[in-house]
Amino acid sequence: MTAKLNTTITCFVFMIYASSAQVNMGSFFQFVSADSSMQSANLQYPKEVKQFYTKYVSNVVWINNVESQKALMDMINKSSELGLEKKDYLFTPSYNTLKDSIITELRFADAAIHFCRDVAYGNKAPAFEYNGLKYTPDCINSIDIMVKMLQTNRLYMLITELEPKSKEYIALKEKINQYNKIMSDVAFKEVLVTSDQVNSTNTSLCTKLYQLGFLDSASQKITTAQLIHKLKIAQRFLSLTEDGLLNKNTLEPLNVSLAFRVRELALSLNTMRWLNCIKQNQSAIIINIPSANLVMYRDRKNILESRIVVGKKTTPTPTQCSRITEVILHPYWTVPYSIATKEILPIVKKDIAYLSNHNLEVLDEYEQVVDPTTIEWDKLSKKNFPYTLRQATGFDNSLGIVKFNFYNPFNTYLHDTPQKGLFKRNKRYFSHGCMRVEKAVALAKVLLKNNTKALAALEMLEKKGNENASQDPVFSPISQKVLVFVLYNTAWSDTNGNVLFYEDVYEKNL
Repeated sequence: MTAKLNTTITCFVFMIYASSAQVNMGSFFQFVSADSSMQSANLQYPKEVKQFYTKYVSNVVWINNVESQKALMDMINKSSELGLEKKDYLFTPSYNTLKDSIITELRFADAAIHFCRDVAYGNKAPAFEYNGLKYTPDCINSIDIMVKMLQTNRLYMLITELEPKSKEYIALKEKINQYNKIMSDVAFKEVLVTSDQVNSTNTSLCTKLYQLGFLDSASQKITTAQLIHKLKIAQRFLSLTEDGLLNKNTLEPLNVSLAFRVRELALSLNTMRWLNCIKQNQSAIIINIPSANLVMYRDRKNILESRIVVGKKTTPTPTQCSRITEVILHPYWTVPYSIATKEILPIVKKDIAYLSNHNLEVLDEYEQVVDPTTIEWDKLSKKNFPYTLRQATGFDNSLGIVKFNFYNPFNTYLHDTPQKGLFKRNKRYFSHGCMRVEKAVALAKVLLKNNTKALAALEMLEKKGNENASQDPVFSPISQKVLVFVLYNTAWSDTNGNVLFYEDVYEKNL
């Protein structure tokens, strides 16, 4: 560990104070223009480095300019404050030969470009189980901005120019800095709360609440009533039931290390960077699975928020990105094969009335309705079920009165639901993988704003209230593309800048 630390320090010293032989500009640009020479430099962004020197034509930028080197290193030293890894931008300079000096100059530019891109777009794109958009953020010309800052001696302003300005981003960044400051204290150590006593004798609890930011100090004098109140605030922060009790449900998330919490925050901060361009110039729906919420953005503005219900642990909602193509009013629910055979078939074998009680139709392979009383249900099984179950339309349909389609290989989608009570819960992991939307009708109105016929049909549906008359579905294509991103972040910030942590329900963070 010591040897590694010394190497890093040496690298920084050399980067700032080493001098180089004078580099002839003709030789320099000849080197930059030759592909074979550029390959020998082992750059991460060779194309962008060429663009940088094409725009910055005055001279070499870094190796003979201590001020520029120091400004760059000052920014890189702030990596942990930005949810980034400082080691990603380090290299070992060499000035032994003219070629070494040129390569060192290029590696400074490469490190600067790498850092700029990570500040603007994040150091890692979100992982999607289905990536239907192949989206790469590209709304910020970081090279032009860096050139401008260099030419006006304002390189120290580069981070401010590049990073997002949203409340969500700022809140996550501030929380990272708060925890980094606490962990940098020489007296800091991770604590484990084991006692279920909520009083001042539980010193581990007091220390943990201080580390999470809910007490002014670990030794703060506090009454039992005040401590219970602080614990309830911490429970809200961890998306738990606010009962002021130290049971297993509270102790497990409370005992997650502060270092791990910082990693969760950093992942979300970089996701916010990656999403920044999407929010600026497109219509996009952002869904976070652990927080079970949906936000729609248009031209940087949050135009709709809604609680949602997502998949339970055994039938998780997949992470994905795609494009909403249509809104379906009073949709059928075609029961997935797994649900039909594993859950419904055993019930129907005992009570065939279950089908009529739940408005379920039986379709054959030609999608023709079959009289269920003519079927020998006892002979059917998970491996032998040549039928499709379809629930008739109506207000008690499992999809409610509106469904939102977007292509994905999982047959998941957004939809309304007649079961509104689940939206009141903190943890909303109950579905078979699809996403139920509390404000489904409001979302449909936003998506159908230019479709007067569909809007009129939707208004008629609303006026009918709980009437359960079945009618044929109405398919309404979306005229304006709306992107949808289904993400998985256990630390997340709402649009008001409130940071919360959520259960790792699918255990992706293990």
